[in-house]
Amino acid sequence: MITTAREYQVAQKHLERFTATLSELCARPIGDSNEELRSMLAGREGLESLLIDIKLEIEEYEYLTQTPNPIIKISSFRDIGKSLVKGRLAKKYSREELAEILGMTEKQVRQQEEDHYFAIEHKRLHELIEILDLNIPKNVTIPCEEQSLSRIIEKLKQVGLTEKFVKQRLIPAKDRPLINDELNVPGNSQLTVVGKLIETLGHVFDWKPHQIFSDERLRVSRSNIPGFTDIIEDEADRITEQLYATYILNLAKAVADSPSQSNHDTKTVPADSVKKSVIDTYGDFTVGSVTKYVWDCGISVLPIQDDVPFQAAYLSNDNGKVIVLNIRSRQSGKSLFALLKFFYIATNNVGQGNSSVIEFGNRLIGGIEAQHELDAAQFATKILLDGREEELIEHCLSIVDGDMSALRGVVPAVAGKENIPVDYLAIGCASELSKRGVDWWNEASSVIGTTENPFNECVTVFFERFSFLVDNIIDNYLLQSALEEPRLTKKDKKHWREFFQKFITPTDCLSLVSDLKQKIGDNFHIQSGLEFAREAWILGTYGSKTQADEVRLYPESYFDGEVRNGDHCLRVEITEIQDENRRRGDEYRQRVQDLEHITEDWAEDALKSFPDHFRKCLNKKLNKDYPKDVGLLIYLNTLLTLFYKSEIRQILDEEVKRALSKFTFVDILLGDDIIRY
Repeated sequence: MITTAREYQVAQKHLERFTATLSELCARPIGDSNEELRSMLAGREGLESLLIDIKLEIEEYEYLTQTPNPIIKISSFRDIGKSLVKGRLAKKYSREELAEILGMTEKQVRQQEEDHYFAIEHKRLHELIEILDLNIPKNVTIPCEEQSLSRIIEKLKQVGLTEKFVKQRLIPAKDRPLINDELNVPGNSQLTVVGKLIETLGHVFDWKPHQIFSDERLRVSRSNIPGFTDIIEDEADRITEQLYATYILNLAKAVADSPSQSNHDTKTVPADSVKKSVIDTYGDFTVGSVTKYVWDCGISVLPIQDDVPFQAAYLSNDNGKVIVLNIRSRQSGKSLFALLKFFYIATNNVGQGNSSVIEFGNRLIGGIEAQHELDAAQFATKILLDGREEELIEHCLSIVDGDMSALRGVVPAVAGKENIPVDYLAIGCASELSKRGVDWWNEASSVIGTTENPFNECVTVFFERFSFLVDNIIDNYLLQSALEEPRLTKKDKKHWREFFQKFITPTDCLSLVSDLKQKIGDNFHIQSGLEFAREAWILGTYGSKTQADEVRLYPESYFDGEVRNGDHCLRVEITEIQDENRRRGDEYRQRVQDLEHITEDWAEDALKSFPDHFRKCLNKKLNKDYPKDVGLLIYLNTLLTLFYKSEIRQILDEEVKRALSKFTFVDILLGDDIIRY
């Protein structure tokens, strides 16, 4: 808080200097990688936050000193100390002048102001209130016990906002490490984390502190969702949808109001021309290229990845148009369908002025008529199937002749014969069947395979096109958090580990690993604490190849897993040996299917060092103590086998002999083969 004219002058100079620094930083050329973009944003975020704080303090000082009879709000005893300082500024008293009136020294007044009059005597407090003409309301609240983060989160759970959502989306990333699994925050950090969360809840949901701390159930007024025409029933699940819609549309508004928004009129685009325009401009038809095309049309696309039944949203205001896309899987066809559907809504005069539409499950809520919804789905399907949607979909449905269970086999067969992506046809069939009152979306998802990471494609485009010059610091970190891929908490990891510690079939084990990978995306390969999931995949693969009945990770730390066949149970210690100097996740950050970066020179050098590298990894296991009946399972994850499979086999035969003195058996997973010793 600025309390003197000198501090005001200093603040103005800081504002001028920091503004110039930020302008230089924004103008500085950067590379094309996401890492460089994120690094630049990290530097700008702190500077932008500081600028906002300085601006707010200058505005407050100018309001108090230049406005006749300024309003000074006092709602709690905690406000009184600052209000006395504000009252002095409003009366145009300097510290020296107030000190003279009170019979004190300037130093005494300064010290009391710096302490916000914490230790002021009751008589002196009354004297100051009269001198400064402050009106203290009768309903000033007395601070009660400190409200902990855990109590606030329990209150939010009552209306469906999960602990994971609050921690990963509403709390700034820099504050999350302060929170442990029990939601305890050490020392003075508790006040900081709780204070920021209360401020964020007020900004997004318009909740006041007394509402958050009271025993009454939290509610959201319908007016908080701009442009909504539907009335959302006052039921638990509907309130959760309403709250989440408020959060999503707050993000969309922050994007629309930023300088990045093109803010030019969007025109109706014929479905026949979209795919050709995308391919002509960008060379392919992917989630990334279509996202760029939508941005080119003056519509911002914000990708998020949240584990809620929300597909997409659209917001239009005086500043621009924004589509929010929730990409929860690696099924690009589903993301394309949702993006194209909402592109139609944005470009075909659906909802003018301040309007919004949001899709939960398979229903659209907001300012949209039923016919517009059907038209949007038909628009997306027509683009995906090149205008042959009626022909192809009716062909599939005529083959099954009402037997929907057979459609899962028919769709891939027809797609293969017609040389079209199976996910496009599956989505087209699901969309058509939904018009006829048949829900085939889950079956369609089971037909669609996983592809590249559409979320990363959209995020890359967003960082290319969006400047992050967001005025409100809360909106800034909410956007940063929304763009993060989900990471498992310690509780989540414990929960998943317990799944793998029960005896299940190898197929179910691999299916669980696949579910976990789909849930957290590329972080599966680079997030710490997920080694157990990698071991579960190795165990499930081994069990599948050996036709085992059941497998599990062992709950204790004596060894890693068990493989059961009838009454016989093998105990195994698991290790993975990769190419030397290869970091976990490298092969997933850059695809290596064409092996352009693998040369014979590299392979020859790697082969020379492989024996020592293998021996070093093996020694780590040999130097530990295990029960006598434990075998060793090695997953050999090396690109060398593409060049020197026989040479690698010879090295293994020589080195594994040492391990047989410690383990009852040694089995090696090598590509599609199992080498047994």
